[in-house]
Amino acid sequence: MNNRRMPKKNSRKDLHKLEQLIILMAVVLVAVLVSIWRSRTNNSLSPVNLSANTTGQVARLLEHSGQYQVLSGPTNGTLSIYALGDAGKMREILVDAHKSGYPYHIYKFKTADTGQGYAIDLPPKSLSSGSRVNDTGLIMQYPDIFYVSSFDGQLQSINAYDLNNNKRTVFAFNGMVKKANLVPANKNQVKVQLVENNQNVETSLNIGKNGISSSSPTLKLMHSPADNTSAFIRLVEGVKKIMGNGTVAFLENTWYQSKDTFKSLLYSVNSGGQRPGLTNSGGAQAAGTSKPALPAAVNSPPLEKSITFPDPSRPYVKASLVKINPALVNFHLVAGTKDPVSVTGIHGSGMIPLSVQRQGNVIAAFNAGFQSRDGIYGFMTEQRVYQSPVPGLATFCIYGDGKVDIGSWGNEIKSDAGMVALRQNLHLLIDHGKLNPLINDQAKWGITVNNAVRVWRSGIGIDKQGRIIYAAGDSLTAETLARALLSAGCVRAMELDINSYWVTFNFFQRTVGNHGVKLEGTKLDPSMRRSVARYLTPDTRDFFYLTLKPLNNQTTP
Repeated sequence: MNNRRMPKKNSRKDLHKLEQLIILMAVVLVAVLVSIWRSRTNNSLSPVNLSANTTGQVARLLEHSGQYQVLSGPTNGTLSIYALGDAGKMREILVDAHKSGYPYHIYKFKTADTGQGYAIDLPPKSLSSGSRVNDTGLIMQYPDIFYVSSFDGQLQSINAYDLNNNKRTVFAFNGMVKKANLVPANKNQVKVQLVENNQNVETSLNIGKNGISSSSPTLKLMHSPADNTSAFIRLVEGVKKIMGNGTVAFLENTWYQSKDTFKSLLYSVNSGGQRPGLTNSGGAQAAGTSKPALPAAVNSPPLEKSITFPDPSRPYVKASLVKINPALVNFHLVAGTKDPVSVTGIHGSGMIPLSVQRQGNVIAAFNAGFQSRDGIYGFMTEQRVYQSPVPGLATFCIYGDGKVDIGSWGNEIKSDAGMVALRQNLHLLIDHGKLNPLINDQAKWGITVNNAVRVWRSGIGIDKQGRIIYAAGDSLTAETLARALLSAGCVRAMELDINSYWVTFNFFQRTVGNHGVKLEGTKLDPSMRRSVARYLTPDTRDFFYLTLKPLNNQTTP
């Protein structure tokens, strides 16, 4: 009897596999047909020459019907309007224009010949990236259009946009560019006229079969961002996009709470319910006493490590601390290959530059703050703004003279004058030497359930002498993280990133071998999850790294 049923089961499995194969083939076929249709649709259009009279009429029509003000082009004051069509008739127009109160964007309008003139469909499609992006200097070298992007008034990049496949190529400006102008040279080249560091510079973008390129050191091609995160983390991030941060956070927090309950039970059994006398490695007593966790000697070393125990209800929970002396150490901030997100398309290398690694004066690197998708946080590095600082948010800033500070934007820190880098994240954990009154407000310190979940957290603060303290540990709440920083003498402090996969602090030591100078890493806490080589190769997230100052540049903090 069993043998008679087996063929039926197998046949059902085979039928199910066949159904899946047919569905897959159908999906692929539809995708191919859509791609062919789009390609033919785009390729059927070609540039249409517009007379000055027609261009003016289109500009007036846009102004009156949709309140779009067209920007004057880069040459002879002509309007930035380009047309695509067939048989000499317009089907689409590309316009550099703005609506009242908004910056200039690149718009694509559909048009139709009514027999008595052209009608323009509203609303248009915007090819620009965000509400604070200003795109100017539009020119067409079909099938590509070129334009210059700035963010909050700072020129950042040149975009080349392929109209056939909707692919964008971004060239970031190296250095501070105050003016940029694009001029068509021929069908294979676009001239780029710049004012860089108060000097006139002329270079070019070359249009070839393999895409757009430039040999100029002023223009840096933004390659596709590298991603070194694990497959599991990428899966979690993908689920968050589908299910939402809150749902995934609830599942994560349920796991963390269960783990915390198990740890508490295990500690209670092993210790007999008694708390031992805990001290940190520097000899100071545990948090809750009057002594700071780190000594405050005037001639303190560049880096000084210790631990503290900030949670009286969980005496096994520790926070590792590093006191950094800015008189001896330079701070550097690096953008990741994916975060923070710049609306103009630029991104960072995500690694300590190889030239710096070879110098051998790198002594440490550590994580920065939350991802861009978790909120808009100000970010600037190398005087290039990715996101503008938000009033009231906690800000870590680095100045051109090597000084650093932590404070609330608009209060302790009022402007970016003399600043070369800044990183914002949430509000201050500590201000004026006191805990934030909202320290237990679950909405303030990341998505958690009742803020009771104890996870890996990190933070950074500044003491009265201007020294910087980094803190990190497992099973911390926002409050216990703040208490760890407070015990180290911080008068102002902010939270950085959270969760085990993102919290990293590595010390580096210079070694010389057969292959030259090399940096050997050591974890601040052995249980930190990521490799000691993190930040020596491209990483998706932004981070800080520290270098020793030359002896003749060491200053009083």
